[in-house]
Amino acid sequence: MTILPEIRDMQALTGKYHLRLRELVGQVPEAALHERVGGAGLSVVETVRHVCEAERSYMNLIDGGERQTPEPPPDVDGLLRALAEAEAEMGAFLETMDEATLATTRDVPGWWGEGEPRSARLILMHSLAHKYYHCGQLQAVLHALDARERTP
Repeated sequence: MTILPEIRDMQALTGKYHLRLRELVGQVPEAALHERVGGAGLSVVETVRHVCEAERSYMNLIDGGERQTPEPPPDVDGLLRALAEAEAEMGAFLETMDEATLATTRDVPGWWGEGEPRSARLILMHSLAHKYYHCGQLQAVLHALDARERTP
């Protein structure tokens, strides 16, 4: 099956954003993984779980699957593995996309879909934006941790 250029772009961005998430998580000291710092609503552990759950949720929305997210071990290595597994699942899922599937519509949660059906294409675009948002969140956590260490 030939992969659509649009899907290749989505795969590339998925990989880029997951790599950035792993880079950021890898910089967080183990002792700070459960803290909510820098105004972040979620700890790093909660953020990783949330991102992994969301990846599977987007796939489930599109194909009606019932993918579950196992609880990631609450250490840096476990979180990095969880992100890598979610990325691999999304990458393989994207390879199954064709134009007909991308055009199908699904009911999405009201908090981001205004309760209206949205195309699989838009759901996948939302998935990219979601990962990118959490890259920024983790960057803010690292800045807050750095500032805290520099404050006497």
